[in-house]
Amino acid sequence: MMYRLHILVVLVSIVVSLVSLNTVQACLDPTDTYSVEVVFNKPGVSYNLSVLENISNISPIGDRAYVYRAHLNSSFIVLLTKTRLYGSEEYLSIRIEPDPNVIPKKTYYVVNINSSIDDSIENIVSRVDNILLEYEWTRECCIIKNASLDKNTGETPVAGSCSYYKFIKKYRVELVIDLWRVPGVNKTIVTLQFKTVVPIDSNSISDEINDTITRILGRTIEWGYTVIEENSYEIPESYIETIKSILTYEIQWLISIDVLKGLNDSDLEAIESIAKPGLAGWNSRIVYDMLGRWISYKDAQLPVKATLTGGGCSVYYSLEDVPDNPPPSYGFVGSAAGTALVEAASGETASDTTLESTTSGYPVESQVQQGGREGNRVENVLYPLLIALTVSFIVWFILKRYM
Repeated sequence: MMYRLHILVVLVSIVVSLVSLNTVQACLDPTDTYSVEVVFNKPGVSYNLSVLENISNISPIGDRAYVYRAHLNSSFIVLLTKTRLYGSEEYLSIRIEPDPNVIPKKTYYVVNINSSIDDSIENIVSRVDNILLEYEWTRECCIIKNASLDKNTGETPVAGSCSYYKFIKKYRVELVIDLWRVPGVNKTIVTLQFKTVVPIDSNSISDEINDTITRILGRTIEWGYTVIEENSYEIPESYIETIKSILTYEIQWLISIDVLKGLNDSDLEAIESIAKPGLAGWNSRIVYDMLGRWISYKDAQLPVKATLTGGGCSVYYSLEDVPDNPPPSYGFVGSAAGTALVEAASGETASDTTLESTTSGYPVESQVQQGGREGNRVENVLYPLLIALTVSFIVWFILKRYM
């Protein structure tokens, strides 16, 4: 019996190991939305970062990364990193991300009201729903849930959150109502937050908010608003074109100074065509897959794909690590469109240091499979299915042989 138990433990260990192969701790970076990142894992591509040690205005970050300001626009930062996709092989990765001051911003006008109502959350939500729907507000969602047990009172507080919106003079006004039932007291704490992009001084906006507050709370109160700035997820076209131009220029510059070798014009065109803000971070960065495509990691066909589970970034740096000016371009001007944007550079010449190449590669199918993403989904299901069948066969064989 003990022998059978040992076999069972081994089998469980095998299954757990196989599952964990596709799970990694990776970076959840809020700047991914505004950044673009490429891993140069194409077979035959080689790199050597040691040449950067002889160039001014480039800072090393530990022994795995370098950081500097972009040549075309010094408000963007270039991060070069040694990274892994699978196995122990290291590839060169380039990431273009914005200095915090150039992240697209949006100005909001916000009204916050805190009050209490002598009623249950359920009754308040029901009454508010009727009021707001009558006055043409649209409910997006409403969640009421029990919170954790309060050890002091032995009661389970109840919390709720409901969101609504309404277009007033073509402007969207958002309303979030948060509710919290106080244990042992017949009161519900109510927080109202109105948020819009138009100044609330506008009579129509101000009057609507005032009437809504009065209807919900059952009384008139004085209120004011604050102006806040938040990162915008509506990225303007000019920002997209800027970051694409910067990425293309920096790749070409790295090629011109012999840091990066093995890419051809078709590679550069393919990367530029797909590049856009948001293709950065573990699951979204651009990689070269087994079907010969430069494509987002989440859609790529690779020998092994790891799933992001959260955790820390592999490379940390502060703005203090970043030089104030870009490195010299050594006469490289890039495309005609980028020429006008290139900042003045020094006349230094590149180092003649002998470089040691690090070459990466794996077998690639010669024919690109047709069918796009649908084909990828089939292939991505196939690998775990084969693993599952293999494990099932091993379990069946051992059980039949020894038990």
